[in-house]
Amino acid sequence: MAINAIRFAAQQERMNLVAKFVGKGYKVLELGTGDGSITQRLMRHNKVTTADAVSLADHKFDFNDFPYPFASQSFDVIVLAEVLEHLLRPDKVLLECKRILKDDGRLILTMPNIASIKNLIAILFLGKVTYVAEPNATSHYGHVCDYWYKRAKEVVKGAGFKIKRYETTCSYLVLCT
Repeated sequence: MAINAIRFAAQQERMNLVAKFVGKGYKVLELGTGDGSITQRLMRHNKVTTADAVSLADHKFDFNDFPYPFASQSFDVIVLAEVLEHLLRPDKVLLECKRILKDDGRLILTMPNIASIKNLIAILFLGKVTYVAEPNATSHYGHVCDYWYKRAKEVVKGAGFKIKRYETTCSYLVLCT
């Protein structure tokens, strides 16, 4: 029960940071909608378009199929919350985001931080991070790659973005270009 409360608090903190970094009055694309909680929060003050491969989003497509069905420079803000770690080619996805983002637009990314204190303690005492499946499992929640600040910065920079702000929570990295 306490673990669920901690996870809920961490998710709320991440959602608050995303909303703060997005701001109000923008045309936003959320790539990967998850349970829709970030979408609902952003829709209070922004015009939000959603895209996902598996949910009831406005646009449904595989993020590995390019180009995306949006005109160049269509959005003020693009949000990828808990998406990058699931992608086989995050570099190509970020390049596509660069194309559809306005020149003065912002890219906001969140991802589990493998180097967080919480995860380092879990590795020390449990031998694994808490979101990773058991050793015999074939997947750890579909994560293809783990991130820490330096690795995330390299991937983002490789697509031509510059991180202007970032924050860490007990479990997550939240980056804003």
